[in-house]
Amino acid sequence: MSQEHIERFLGKLLTDEDFFEEIRLLGVKAALKYGLYFTSAELKSIEAMDLNKFAVNYKNLNDRLTRSGPSITLVREKDVATEDRRQ
Repeated sequence: MSQEHIERFLGKLLTDEDFFEEIRLLGVKAALKYGLYFTSAELKSIEAMDLNKFAVNYKNLNDRLTRSGPSITLVREKDVATEDRRQ
């Protein structure tokens, strides 16, 4: 489960400007409110990261890649397979 939280954390850093700013200002423990939990070793590693390396010009990101972009409906494979059989 922890690897999934690391991946979600890194993804949010790159795509969610509000999340990035909150982490930058309050530290990695702010991730708890997003349901992201880490081991003590992971916390130390994350806290040692240079967040400036993750700084993104969010205005230049495609809207579909950012939290503020349009909603995307995910289609489950089962639904696609069912739809294929109907055609």
